[in-house]
Amino acid sequence: MFGELGLRVGSADAVAGEVFGEDVVQEFLRNELGEGDLRELARGRMGDGEFRRRLNGVMHPLIWLRLRDLDVDVLEVPLLVEAGLVSAFGRVLVCECPVDVVLERLEARLGEREVALRLLGSQVGIGVRRVFGDEVIRTDKGMDSVRTVVRTLANLWF
Repeated sequence: MFGELGLRVGSADAVAGEVFGEDVVQEFLRNELGEGDLRELARGRMGDGEFRRRLNGVMHPLIWLRLRDLDVDVLEVPLLVEAGLVSAFGRVLVCECPVDVVLERLEARLGEREVALRLLGSQVGIGVRRVFGDEVIRTDKGMDSVRTVVRTLANLWF
């Protein structure tokens, strides 16, 4: 939504998608998972905390290098707190909604409830995440509400 206001927005998820295709990541995944559709195989293992930690150990440094080089006003980093990157940013906007809504969204994205539950269990809770935010926005209150808050913050911050 910041982009709709003319701000340059970058996405850590988009960068992660690019990094996923790099040789070092693909080699790690082949060693861990064997041959096949590595994206699908990895998705099925995201609920495995140890696998996810090892994969993050390979991917996060590469992602961070690319994020630092982006020329943007706003950077979307969904797991900022979990990645330990809060101090790298001047301001943090935490987006939150009830756990059942988060679970529903994760399940829709991942395709499996069990994987979504395990992944959700590996993330810090809403109460913890909000402590790190300069502002908190509720994403379950409707798009008009979210747009109003985003517009207000854009005017204050930029």
